Amino acid sequence: MSLVFRFLRVCALVIVSTVAAVAAPDPVKRPTGTSKPSSRKVAASHKVTRSLAPVRPAVVMPTSEATPVDYPVTLRGGVKGRNGMPLAGATIWISGTTKQVTVTNAAGNFNIVLPDAGPIGLSCGYGGYKQQSMFLQAPSQQQDVFFTLQALDGRRKH
Repeated sequence: MSLVFRFLRVCALVIVSTVAAVAAPDPVKRPTGTSKPSSRKVAASHKVTRSLAPVRPAVVMPTSEATPVDYPVTLRGGVKGRNGMPLAGATIWISGTTKQVTVTNAAGNFNIVLPDAGPIGLSCGYGGYKQQSMFLQAPSQQQDVFFTLQALDGRRKH
């Protein structure tokens, strides 16, 4: 314990002496265009000094467990019919916008770009099926999103 205390004390002295050396007072400054003063009183009146700010220990704040996410983020997902068959050509969009729209591929999978970190509504539609929507509170933490659509007339399609 004594060794640790000595080490910390030496570190503190090094820091304080470094700060003192960096913030040393400026040399005597004389107004431009005047001759050298003849007495010590006059020279002392032109001296500029700085006071040192007290050294305070650094405070380290804990960070959250979540890693920061750079936006835009691409969200993956899939669309299937009630019988589990993939629906190719289904449309997925972010509610309230016409710019974030995508269509599923032949395997029923899609990728959609999320504009920001805020909660979003995600909707899915396909001809002959009921439109489905979901709300994602933290979309950047979502791995995959899946929609299972139900036929409008109750019959099984695809």
